[in-house]
Formats: sequence, structure tokens, C-alpha cells
Amino acid sequence: MKIIIGIGQLEGEGKPNPLLKEMDKDGTLRKLVEIFQNEKQLNKQIIVYAACSIGRLFKATELPQEFGQSIIINLLKDLSLLADRNLSDQSLFTLICLAECESIKMSSKPSAVQPSGSKPLCKPAGSQPSGGTQIVSNGAPVPTNKTLIDDGGGGGGGRRNFNT
Repeated sequence: MKIIIGIGQLEGEGKPNPLLKEMDKDGTLRKLVEIFQNEKQLNKQIIVYAACSIGRLFKATELPQEFGQSIIINLLKDLSLLADRNLSDQSLFTLICLAECESIKMSSKPSAVQPSGSKPLCKPAGSQPSGGTQIVSNGAPVPTNKTLIDDGGGGGGGRRNFNT
């Protein structure tokens, strides 16, 4: 992930990450998306770092809907509010990279990105007693009974359940 960050930063603000084309061509991008969309993946940090890597590869470039664009953005927005400083910082930096793309509009509210006229993509953290993300004593995030729903963009992985 550090290589993706470094190369993207060298290009400057508003310019796409040149690694995107290379990682798409050699199949690495597809593997990252498969890891992110794998509902059997139990290690939540792997999912988080896959989302950050995908977001940083798409610096100043629109995420394809089939990757689960809204799921990735909503997850990053939720993670940016965590007490875990490392995950919060990683998520915020990734959102900054994505925000360099003019076609992505982000709301200041977590989990509020949704196409007009559609149902909410996920519930805001803390909107129900069973929803949100808890921080365990070691500072690691533990999403609890959290369901993120793909916007139906096709191939985006459908539902993403984060149950503990």
C-alpha cells in the first residue's frame, strides 16, 4: 500500500495514480477487488486495507460501480470516524485521493452517499443500538451487525455483512 501511496503522491494533486493501469493489466487490481468483495473473508483489516488500496489506485479517477463504489466510500467514511488513529488516518487519506476526482461528490455525513431517488445504501453508524462500529480494548475496529448494501451497479458484491 505504501508504494501505491508514494507513486500517487509523486504525480501531484488531481492527477491519476499511474500504477492503476499497470495493476489493472497484470490482474492485481482484480485480485484486490475480489478480496474486498469476498464475504467469507473474516479478517476485517484485510478488507479495510483492500478498500484503501483500491481507493488510492483510483486517485483522481472515478471508481467503477461494479467494484462497489458506494460500499468502498461508505466504509472509508465510517472508518475515518474511529478512535483507532491509524485506520482513521488511512481512511481519510484514501478519501482525499478519491475526492480529487471531480465526478465523486462526498457528503460530510458518514454513509450518506447515495444516488438520487434510491434507498439508503447503509445505515449511519450508531443509528440503531445494533449498528455501528465498536472499538475493543486494543483499539482495533470491530464492526457490529453492520450491513452495507451495494447500489446494484452490477458485480459489486451485493450485501456486505460485518457481523461479529
